[in-house]
Amino acid sequence: MAYKHMVLYVGRSSVFTDARFTEKLRNTLLTHEQHGWELSSTTARSGPLGDVSGIWLFFKRPADMEDNAPVVEAADEQVA
Repeated sequence: MAYKHMVLYVGRSSVFTDARFTEKLRNTLLTHEQHGWELSSTTARSGPLGDVSGIWLFFKRPADMEDNAPVVEAADEQVA
């Protein structure tokens, strides 16, 4: 089976926003799940002091799956 792949970055705005980061991450996962994307891997991005400044999310879904609705992305997500 052939797959399409997508990589998203969800960043943290500050080390003091754990609840907001968690909510943003949860919303990103739920939104992409609704469009048929399956989370296949994650990788944390560390800042210069070793703190986690964000997370890379790696998704896949069958290549023949159609997406009729556009994916809604958070303001500071980056699609690679």
